[in-house]
Amino acid sequence: MNECYNKLDSKIADFIKASEEANAKLIAHVNSIKADVLSIEGAYFKSECRKLLDPKHIMTQEEFDTITIEHGAYNGLGGNHEGDMLYELVKEKQKK
Repeated sequence: MNECYNKLDSKIADFIKASEEANAKLIAHVNSIKADVLSIEGAYFKSECRKLLDPKHIMTQEEFDTITIEHGAYNGLGGNHEGDMLYELVKEKQKK
């Protein structure tokens, strides 16, 4: 009976190890995709902020709502700093 349990323990340990390796590969793949999407989304988001910050542009509430949603997506992907700074400037412009 002990031999049976030992084999079962060994198979479980092998499964756990394989599962952990697969999980690590999946996390690395997701992080790579996330970085790529952030690159695209970040460029788009910053471009849209700059358009809204153009002194000649009169920002609508709809545009502000959209850029707020975009800011959430940008942060959700791990973006920060320059994009956050631009968004703060957009918020200040909207208050005026």
